Amino acid sequence: MIPLTVPSLVASLATAEAKGFLTKLGAQVEMQGGLIHDHTVRLGELSPALFERCDGEIGELFTRSGARAAPWHAISDTQMENRELRLQIAKGRRARLDLAEIVDSMRRGQEPRGDEITDEELREFTSEYYIPSALHPVVPAADASIADFPVGKVGVYTRFFEFANQRVPLSLFMCNVLNHYRLHISQLHCIGAAKITNFEVNCRLLAIHPTVHLFRAFYHTSWSNGWVSFAKRAGRLQCYTEKLDALRRWREMFFWVDDALVPWDFAFYTQGSLPRDERPPPGSYSIEDAELINENRIPINAYSEAFLCHMGISRNYFQSPEEVPTFIGDDGREMDLFSVVHLSKPKLVTEGVRPLRDGEEPLLESTAGRTMELVLEQPEAESTDVLAPTPLRSVPGAIVEPPRPDAASVGSSEDADVAEVDSGLKRKRATGDDGAGPSKRVRHVSLGLSTSTEEETTAVA
Repeated sequence: MIPLTVPSLVASLATAEAKGFLTKLGAQVEMQGGLIHDHTVRLGELSPALFERCDGEIGELFTRSGARAAPWHAISDTQMENRELRLQIAKGRRARLDLAEIVDSMRRGQEPRGDEITDEELREFTSEYYIPSALHPVVPAADASIADFPVGKVGVYTRFFEFANQRVPLSLFMCNVLNHYRLHISQLHCIGAAKITNFEVNCRLLAIHPTVHLFRAFYHTSWSNGWVSFAKRAGRLQCYTEKLDALRRWREMFFWVDDALVPWDFAFYTQGSLPRDERPPPGSYSIEDAELINENRIPINAYSEAFLCHMGISRNYFQSPEEVPTFIGDDGREMDLFSVVHLSKPKLVTEGVRPLRDGEEPLLESTAGRTMELVLEQPEAESTDVLAPTPLRSVPGAIVEPPRPDAASVGSSEDADVAEVDSGLKRKRATGDDGAGPSKRVRHVSLGLSTSTEEETTAVA
């Protein structure tokens, strides 16, 4: 039988080409395999010492590379240190700009000093307020601000003495407040200083020992165009009868004294570095004392030297220790101290003296320990060099120390002093036109200082 299909000529040709390609490929593989075999045999015949020598050279190469890497690590560390230094320089530059802004703000807020204090007026002022010449009071330059105090000096306002009732040496309570807030005296707003003294006077009248934490129950820090002051805390606690927000032309009259006036050299705050003043926690002050102060508020006023001696804020009493200064009302009778503070102008009250009563301590003895000890160093020779400005510093991130429990907490040793205050003092008193009506307080309460607290003793250390 004859097949119907005819073999394709194209298919036959393709099959023949594929067979030829496979034959050539097999021959090449066989040849390459032989070459690989030959190289393997020759490599096995090489001396092992050759490989040992290569290993040594490679190890030495890595050792040299590590020696070269050590300087690069040192360079990297130096670059990191330089970067940190640049960051510190930038931070310091920002702080200087902040301080420059403070000084500029103070200068803008400072009234034109057309009535600047003269040398003669400064001598009269320091004599009137018993500022010792050993503090070397100096009249500032006409274009100076309170922040431009020279090296070894601090700036103080005349109203700090006239209105805020401070004396030299400073009140220990004032120093405790400055120390707690790490506040430079030249940056303290004059109204803030007056509030500190007003609080101390109120405490002394009520036979309460003033502490910083008790003060903080009534006030918190506030910023005022470069100065630091104190504002009333939210709530019902208040220690003054009338709000005082303004004091005219207090910034223009100031002078320099030696920095021995205050025992600490604190830096100026910027608005950003002034720490937030939280309310003191319960137990750090006497709630009973706070309530008593709140119910017996007094005006913020200037007082006479004799009255400040009764408070222990001034030590400038030069009469016989057997006599005590008194205050005479319009009816010719002696006034108690609480009635004096409610006068419209208590600094102008008529004064007198009386002998000590039986068992009554001399005035300066009963008020001892209420002012800071003033340590003065006399220079060997008077210098005539021009006073150089003090470089101001900032207080970045300054933190107020956590409150410590005071000895003036409820149930303290001062209960005996508080017991001398008549209970009727808490009731609202009837007053006359001048506010000097009959007082419910026992007359001539002993104002002696009770046992010092830990807070007070540590402040002077």
